Amino acid sequence: MPKLKNIILHIGLGKTGSTAIQRTLADNVDLLESCGVLYSGGTGHNDTGLALAFSEVIRSTLNRNSGRKQKRNLGYLEKLQQRAKSTSADHLILSHEGLIHLTVAELPVLQEFLKGLSERVTVALYARDPFSYALSAISQRVKTGRRASGGSSPIVEYQDIIERWSVFFGREALEVRLFSRDVFPDGDVVLDFISMPVLKGALNSLEVSNFKNQFEWNPSLSSLAMRVGDRIVEILGAETPKGQDFRSLFLDELYLLNSGKAELTSTQKKGIRWFSHRHTKYLAQEFNVLFPEFKEPVKQSMLFFGEGHGNTGV
Repeated sequence: MPKLKNIILHIGLGKTGSTAIQRTLADNVDLLESCGVLYSGGTGHNDTGLALAFSEVIRSTLNRNSGRKQKRNLGYLEKLQQRAKSTSADHLILSHEGLIHLTVAELPVLQEFLKGLSERVTVALYARDPFSYALSAISQRVKTGRRASGGSSPIVEYQDIIERWSVFFGREALEVRLFSRDVFPDGDVVLDFISMPVLKGALNSLEVSNFKNQFEWNPSLSSLAMRVGDRIVEILGAETPKGQDFRSLFLDELYLLNSGKAELTSTQKKGIRWFSHRHTKYLAQEFNVLFPEFKEPVKQSMLFFGEGHGNTGV
């Protein structure tokens, strides 16, 4: 029989502070385990191995973004099973932002694997304002050596994603949270994540003064920097390096052009608002997740372990 009381499966969304959450949890893995919460990412930061094991789409996406061949790592699954059996913790956190894209064919396979570790799974994801999400996603295109104008404006189909996951894990298992500094404890997404109801009891004893929280975020590119990066990709064409190779060559210089705020065009905003309407309405009705353009957000969680420690930028 599975011994873990609960698995918290953090599936993203991308551009919602996932790296900050993963790196901070990894930096505090021993402290968290002493409180009964095992973070599987450890020194590897996140559960890429889990994503690669269950999703062809994720493997293809990681190949494109990194410029390197990604393979399934079945050894990761065996190590995860052994670690879950040997830990004294009651809760296990798994995190990779790409998991949100698992298909209806892949989800039951993942579900069956997780059932071998725990009967209870909480699926956690963050929902970000469609305008700021699109800006951040377009900036990320340029940072990884792709055209800013390549494809349509990024839209997140929240309702379709959530309903797909609900089919296999149940509506009650979904923990959908608003991604906004205005609602985070101390404006910090990491503190918001660990204050989820499913973790609150386990982490009541967490000493904040001992909690390392030093992640430094990479800002989005300005409109000028994105235009220059886009032009570089256009000129280099098929010879454009991808992923980290592009970052190493050009990102520092693009950041030097980071004066002024990036903005969407009025046409982009109209399109994003139109195509996002069904999904933002669904989030508001089903999860009380309200974006600023519809209604002022309400703080979703209280900082249960005190005040006055460092802020994690996202």
